[in-house]
Amino acid sequence: IMLVSGAILCATPVFAQDLNVSAEADKTTVDAGEPVTLTLTLSGDLTSLKLPTPTFPPEFAAAGQSQSTSFSMQAGVVERSMRLTYVLIPQREGKFTLGPFTVEHHKKEFQPAAIEITVKKGTPVDEALLNGLDYQQWDQIALKTAEKNTLLRKALDNLRDKINLI
Repeated sequence: IMLVSGAILCATPVFAQDLNVSAEADKTTVDAGEPVTLTLTLSGDLTSLKLPTPTFPPEFAAAGQSQSTSFSMQAGVVERSMRLTYVLIPQREGKFTLGPFTVEHHKKEFQPAAIEITVKKGTPVDEALLNGLDYQQWDQIALKTAEKNTLLRKALDNLRDKINLI
């Protein structure tokens, strides 16, 4: 009689223990009234996490926010990440600082670098207009504004060409 012994292999996932925190803006120079998207990304061990309650300069209207979480496993290591996204509308020209933002994790504080935003003169958006609008509605307004700006630039270019011909 032959006795064969076998081992049952059990894959136990290992969770990434480090926390990485970053902050980025899609633009650092904008016109007043032009949306800026700020994204805070947290990845790694998301347990015992105290999320920041961001405060923004009073010259920025918060037009929307969202939160997404992702989960992946590679070579038995589980990686989780979370993105906190804020759409901000600067109301007047100047230089402004977004952040710093502090995240608490296992009694440690993590703080990505603050982001400097330069706002040039533009058309400020009345904050009352933003009340009651969801992100999709704001996105449509922003697209229409961008389309109008493109048409105005084309009209100005055509006018300059005609003046140069004279």
